[in-house]
Amino acid sequence: MKALPSTPICVLAGGSSERFGSNKALADLGGKPLISHVLDRVSRQSSGPIAINTNDRSDFSSFGLPIVEDRYCKGQGPLTGILTALRWASEANYGCVATIAVDLPFLPENFIHALSSATIPSIAMSGERWHPVNGLWNCSLHDDLRRHLASGRHSSHSWAENCNAEVVDFSTDSGLVDPFWNINTREDLALAARHF
Repeated sequence: MKALPSTPICVLAGGSSERFGSNKALADLGGKPLISHVLDRVSRQSSGPIAINTNDRSDFSSFGLPIVEDRYCKGQGPLTGILTALRWASEANYGCVATIAVDLPFLPENFIHALSSATIPSIAMSGERWHPVNGLWNCSLHDDLRRHLASGRHSSHSWAENCNAEVVDFSTDSGLVDPFWNINTREDLALAARHF
């Protein structure tokens, strides 16, 4: 059996879940919290550490994983979570880190492998849509991203373009669930439940 890469992974769970109405990461999907589906999928892809990025430590303490809170640019969207992930991985002496949104129960089983096989930084795409929050990033980009945010630019798409991230296509065959279909509303959750 081929050894797993040691890529550190940070699950981004710092959003406000406004459209969902409560913390969607903890919403029940198939008998367990949504975040557990993501953690189950990524834990099989890397032997490296996994952390959760959130500013509400108490909600996630039961998962037994490091909680990394935002220090800079709080409340400025998912790029803040990526910035925090870069700092966390760099302080642990890793050269790169994978970031994954917390609301992706169908995350590809080859996510880490496919991004690692591309030029880093690399981001996911499916159905001709970029999903730049879900990527593999060089930790050396930390200061560039901090300046990017400080300048008032908060778009993850513009950041991916700015750092020339390679786009990796995870599109599926017709009829299969988009692996980057994310849960934003309770209606989304009910639809996802049909697959569990």
